[in-house]
Amino acid sequence: ESLPYQDNEFDVVIARHILEHCVDLVKTLSLWKRVIKNGGRLIISVPDERILKSIPMNIEHVHAFSPNSLDKLMNLLGFKMIAVEENYNNVSFTSVYENVSVEKENQESVFLYNIPKFEVSHS
Repeated sequence: ESLPYQDNEFDVVIARHILEHCVDLVKTLSLWKRVIKNGGRLIISVPDERILKSIPMNIEHVHAFSPNSLDKLMNLLGFKMIAVEENYNNVSFTSVYENVSVEKENQESVFLYNIPKFEVSHS
């Protein structure tokens, strides 16, 4: 439920084929973010859903990713993509993210910006 490390303790955290097994992605990534120094790196390898349907491949997989879907999630949580390596083993991709500090005000505007506006019709 918690990591036994201090805040901002590591320059780099490497997660190879872990994230697709985690039920609560936001909690997991937030825990990792907490222990990575500002400007530090998070390196993530996961199966590439575009190449291989990863959930049927392994019944323990609860999430599937493409480089684009992972990047969108990571951006919302305050990570910036530095590099991505695709198609190196016909199963996975690896992305490198930088832990960037995001002001609370900016985080709120990101969420507000992405909320679509709907008109309600009373018929």
